[in-house]
Amino acid sequence: MSVVSDFMTAMQSANPDINIDYIGDILEYGTVSQDEAIELSNLMIRSVLQEENNAVRESIFHALSHAVVFRNVGSFVEWNLLVDNVSKINSSELEYVLTCLGFSHNKKYIPFIESFLSNASPMIREVAQEALEELSAGV
Repeated sequence: MSVVSDFMTAMQSANPDINIDYIGDILEYGTVSQDEAIELSNLMIRSVLQEENNAVRESIFHALSHAVVFRNVGSFVEWNLLVDNVSKINSSELEYVLTCLGFSHNKKYIPFIESFLSNASPMIREVAQEALEELSAGV
């Protein structure tokens, strides 16, 4: 069974957040091909914006960050859906989004990330700065 089908099964389970956390562990420690991690990441992005349960959303964002950090898929994932829907993302989720955008190493996200450097939240400002540093390091 693939990690993509595992994710789809997890989303239908009684405890999707726990099962998605397990998928995050697989992305960190398991054997997942880059192509599968890219496919899963794009599926998670589409899914998280439709999800209403905050615990499940956090688990999806956490697993997504594992795909980006441990599978190096940031530059292959389509992030525009998250950027375009930032108003639907809470501040703790925004931290994941900014981190993932930094790991995308795509200069087109610099203005978006920079817009959070003056955010009211010190944590968001810090994560935005770290994202810019990561983005610059990988370009």
